[in-house]
Order: sequence, then structure tokens, then C-alpha cells
Amino acid sequence: MSEELKSHLDRIEGKVDEHITHFSDWKNSIHSAFPKDDEGQVDYRGHKEYHKKLIDDAAMYQAARARTMEKVISGGVWGAIVLMGTAVWHYLIAKIGGA
Repeated sequence: MSEELKSHLDRIEGKVDEHITHFSDWKNSIHSAFPKDDEGQVDYRGHKEYHKKLIDDAAMYQAARARTMEKVISGGVWGAIVLMGTAVWHYLIAKIGGA
């Protein structure tokens, strides 16, 4: 094997080693972001359940917000009806009483 070919293969091997090391570091970084179970292993199920809980909590918050807005709007409408009724009542009393 020629020296040039050996040198080229050595460079390729070095690049492959760099990529493997980079991939391994990347994999470890991702795994370190996950919670660990009682045995110290990555707990994918716990991670999934945590996100499911966040989604469920967000849905409950949105439902509560929708109910609150419904009550606020309903109260506003009833308030406007009572105000209009009172205004009409006072108008009628003024017209009838003043006649």
C-alpha cells in the first residue's frame, strides 16, 4: 500500500472517529435531558407521561377559561337587561306618574 493511500485512509479513519465521538456526545446529551428511573436508566415512559400531564393540564385550563368567559359574558348580558329594565321602569313611572 502506498504512503499516500495509507495517509488518506488514516485521515478518513480520523474523521470517522470524530463523527462517532460527536454522535456519542450528542446521544449522551439527549439522554441526560430525560429523567432517570429508580435503576438510573433513561425513563422514556416518565418523560412521555410528564408531557401528557402538561397537555391535559393545558386542556383543563382552557376549559376553565372558556367557562369563566361564558359566565362573565352571561353576567354582562344579564346586567345590561336589568339596567334596561330599570330604565324602562323609571321611564314608565315618570310618564304614568306625570300624567
